Amino acid sequence: MKKFICFMFALSVFGGANLFADWIVPINQVPRPVINAVRQHFPQAKIWMVEMDDGLYKVKLNNGLELEVTPYGQVIEIDH
Repeated sequence: MKKFICFMFALSVFGGANLFADWIVPINQVPRPVINAVRQHFPQAKIWMVEMDDGLYKVKLNNGLELEVTPYGQVIEIDH
């Protein structure tokens, strides 16, 4: 019984940590307005990776920039 309780505790800690992690989004599942906004502002850059966090898309580009974009294509923040 003690092992079972320890196992359930470890499982809940691991599961809880994953709830707050950023979600990597495959490029084919990124909303079209997000991709269009990136292309409009940075036409020469390539999308390196997209994560979703708190309803915003964090788009990392091959030129080192990171953008936060709403699902509707509004660029909220640009980090260097």
